[in-house]
Amino acid sequence: MDEQEHPNAKKTDYWLGEALPTTNRFSSLMEETPEQAPPQHADPKPPPIFISGVANIKPLIELLNVIAPNKYLVKTLPNGQVWVQPTESPIYTTIIKALMEKNTEFHTYKSRQDTSFRAVIRNLHPSTEVQDIKRALM
Repeated sequence: MDEQEHPNAKKTDYWLGEALPTTNRFSSLMEETPEQAPPQHADPKPPPIFISGVANIKPLIELLNVIAPNKYLVKTLPNGQVWVQPTESPIYTTIIKALMEKNTEFHTYKSRQDTSFRAVIRNLHPSTEVQDIKRALM
């Protein structure tokens, strides 16, 4: 018998004889247990805050320790800038409000949860009702 007579035959049915025993050391990675699954809705990391014109960092650290003790990271940057990374979203808004009250020069980015996005739908007829589009997207 040759391969053309039995196209669905296993490789062990041919002249090689018995299959060699093999193991897959990664087979345990294929099985995902529920406790190993990542959380579905993790709170996204808030964006960093860049504070300009910091000649003395001590008052800034004191303010951060009062409003957000141990819930931020600080790094000094060149040209008198300080990078503040809050660890939680509520802390981010608290720090922003405190900096605004003190008329501090700073900039930041929109958090991911506040960032909107736009989509382009191609090949859509102009007479399509907006409500129909909204319903289809939900």
